[in-house]
Amino acid sequence: MKRLLLVLFLGIWAQYSFAQTTYYSRNAGSGGNWNAAASWTLSADGSGPAASVPGRNDRVVILSGHTISINNTNDNGSSGVSPDGLALANVGAFAGSGTACFYQLGNIEIVSGGTVTSSTRLMLDGSTIVSGTMTSTGDIINLGYMSITQGATFSTDDDIILSGTSRTTFYDLGISSDDIYLDHTDALLCGTDTINIGVSSPNTPIINYVNGATLDQICTGITITCGPDPGCSGFPVTGTGNFSLDLASFNFYKQLTIQSSQVPSDLTDFPLLVSFSDPDIRTLSDGGAVENSNGFDIMFSTTNDCENLSFLDHQIESYSSNVTTGTIVAWVRIPFLSSTVDTDIFMYYGYSGGSKDVSVSSVFDADYSNVYHLHSDFNDATLNGNNGTNSGTTNASGKIGDGQSIGTNNYIQVPTTDMSVSQGTISIWSHSTSFSGAHQYLIGHTTTPIFANRIQLYTDDVGGNLDLGFGNSHSLSTGIFTFNTTDWYYVTLTWNGGNYNVYVNETLQDNSTYAGFTTLETFLDIGNDGASTLRNEGWIGELDEVRISTIERSADWITTEFRNQNDPNTFFTVGIEIPVGCAPLPIKVQEFFAQKVEKGNRIEFSISSTENSFAWTLQRSDDLKTWIDLKEAEIVDHAHEVLSFHFIDQFPGRHNYYRLKFSEGAELSFSKIVFMENLAGPDLQFSPNPTKGRITFEHFIRGEATIQIQDTKGELKSFTYINEQEIDISGLETGVYFITIIRGGQLIRKKVIKL
Repeated sequence: MKRLLLVLFLGIWAQYSFAQTTYYSRNAGSGGNWNAAASWTLSADGSGPAASVPGRNDRVVILSGHTISINNTNDNGSSGVSPDGLALANVGAFAGSGTACFYQLGNIEIVSGGTVTSSTRLMLDGSTIVSGTMTSTGDIINLGYMSITQGATFSTDDDIILSGTSRTTFYDLGISSDDIYLDHTDALLCGTDTINIGVSSPNTPIINYVNGATLDQICTGITITCGPDPGCSGFPVTGTGNFSLDLASFNFYKQLTIQSSQVPSDLTDFPLLVSFSDPDIRTLSDGGAVENSNGFDIMFSTTNDCENLSFLDHQIESYSSNVTTGTIVAWVRIPFLSSTVDTDIFMYYGYSGGSKDVSVSSVFDADYSNVYHLHSDFNDATLNGNNGTNSGTTNASGKIGDGQSIGTNNYIQVPTTDMSVSQGTISIWSHSTSFSGAHQYLIGHTTTPIFANRIQLYTDDVGGNLDLGFGNSHSLSTGIFTFNTTDWYYVTLTWNGGNYNVYVNETLQDNSTYAGFTTLETFLDIGNDGASTLRNEGWIGELDEVRISTIERSADWITTEFRNQNDPNTFFTVGIEIPVGCAPLPIKVQEFFAQKVEKGNRIEFSISSTENSFAWTLQRSDDLKTWIDLKEAEIVDHAHEVLSFHFIDQFPGRHNYYRLKFSEGAELSFSKIVFMENLAGPDLQFSPNPTKGRITFEHFIRGEATIQIQDTKGELKSFTYINEQEIDISGLETGVYFITIIRGGQLIRKKVIKL
């Protein structure tokens, strides 16, 4: 048996959020063009009527026996795009990066026996899994996730170019190309393979390290040879990177559910703060499941489906573990954050190969010019590299992880190179330990010696009152807000076209017009006045998480940032620890879901395999520890077919976890886990949610039902009955709880947020 080794990448490839249709190759054994509708169907078995041409955002599956050809850069219905044309800070420039390519964002899967050929440059920005054949006479540029599995065929007569935050894995293929490009520092190449370059004479074959890339971005399992080109020299080259990308090495994940009620409007590319403590995410030595002491084996995904990978950019600000709990502080880029539907992401951990920090700067979108976590250094967390220089500040407890303690003569000088005069946003978390008779600056910028073009947020001589110096005025607005020495405050300044806004926490405190802001000094001070000849009016207290944008962020963006960073435990919930069900058997689960029916829970699933015989078993658990077999079957002589099954579980419990176990000889693998509660009966409606105390139910009569309030750990909490339709939970701490109604053997459960 040839093992299909699924792999994952520890960074982002899905930089965009879009609706995606799945297209399957259709009876194209003699060859079909990508841009011909007759080459495609929406049927998983390749039958059925012709479909339209799959677009740039769509998912495509090339079935066994089918060949699809790409001949032009616009075959997917969109005009070609060059790497430079993407305007991404970590893509290009390199030789030929201005040339248009066939550019695909959607996922591509080539099953064993399927083929894709291309006579034009390919630029792939989704998940590309090749178990069959992919060949090209032009460059292949990977910006996303590419896995070329054992037994596959992959070749290009031109260059292999790895850029952006791409993750590329090759396994025992003997891949050939002309040259290899590594562009920027986030692209990774891993696996176990010997790659031969120099297949096209008379060019001198080389490994091109562009824009700071190094050999450390290539795994030790990759060796690069050269020939037959006579210009080869300095080969073989073996990677020096100490990391792995095997999905089968992951052990667990948790589901994180972002509450839509905390998001005022839909947002794109939002940098989510993930900060929580949990005994499950302790290190192995402390009794948990995280395998790297720095938390490098923790990463995030938009899906828990092994067959449809969609991992997210993240930065780990800090990770710690002790015998009691593990604590993570990380930033995760969410492509689309909904204000109407809860957003689920998944945190994976327990990964033996996770020894390399794969945090990436693209967590923060291109409109951020400077971001400083102020945790243990003063480096810019964006792609711009606007690192700060510290003068006297010291590490201290911050609002988010650690921050910096500032004194009268202290400051952090940061470049203004990428800031905008015409519009912008500056935000900062602040806490004061005392207010003296002098000014104390949160942020300071002014052109000297004339002290014009000010950007200054400070407290005045009275102490504790927030003032704004902006444009040509040192005291453009005074007494905006009064701080105390107890609380942390999120202060945000925005400006655009002669107007400014000042927010404290999520509330607009001041807005008006300004004049005279025409140029920028080369630096800005965090924690002082921004005048190089003074700098004796430093903030007395702590500062944390400073961000500067080149656009005016919306009020809803600022509100969402504040709610997320001020109280992550209310902003999202953290689910239980679930074992990862991915393993390297050649079996794919096309569909797997459960739904409530009259006779119990109906479980439906569709599976396919490249092998002729295997066995499956449907299993159920109520605690993710003990599993019972519900149904099993032997499959013989159905290779490459999609087989559909269903089963009705007539005796489900209150909490039901379902999975599929596959066996082939002595080898086992498992599907993802599907969860199903008994939710029969009418829906539970109540308001308000979030609430500060009282909750009013619709159609609830106390004498006919039992009500329970539980926290996220399942512990029962006390509450007060007001009348037959109202309860009071004001005695509970701020956080997320579950209200359960049990009526006549029926169970209904909903989340409520206590403010």
